[in-house]
Amino acid sequence: MEFDAFRQFVESNIDWFRGRLPETESTLARYEADLGCRLPASIKWLLSTHGYWHATGIPNLNESVALTLELRQSITLPNHFVILADHSDGGVVVLDSSSPTLDGEFTIHDVDATALHGLDSQPLAPDIFYNSFGRYAESVLESQRSIIAPPDVTYDPLAFGD
Repeated sequence: MEFDAFRQFVESNIDWFRGRLPETESTLARYEADLGCRLPASIKWLLSTHGYWHATGIPNLNESVALTLELRQSITLPNHFVILADHSDGGVVVLDSSSPTLDGEFTIHDVDATALHGLDSQPLAPDIFYNSFGRYAESVLESQRSIIAPPDVTYDPLAFGD
């Protein structure tokens, strides 16, 4: 999904994306420096503009970066992979920054966590593949719509003391 199409998708489903704790340019730059790779513009725009909410697909980028760096040490996770979401026994969502698409996006893979072992010597065999963060966000939105009641969709800053 191209960036402009992604922005339109988010804006047309804004209650599912407008949330809490937006990232700043400086925190995003720090995450990229820590990871040694860039994040796609779609992720940076979404998290800096709208923060985290139901359909963001990334629960907490700071924790994602920490887990990625930990796995690079413990299981030799290659440097071009970034863990976006860890669903424990439900698998992990991984960004592969090794080959950007024509519009500067990266592929996203939803895999069983055991698929991460041995990636220094074998390719990733994804369970579910998305050609952009936007396509992944579409899937997250579809999933969230099936489990979150309509009254609970819209972010209410007063409910969180924000």
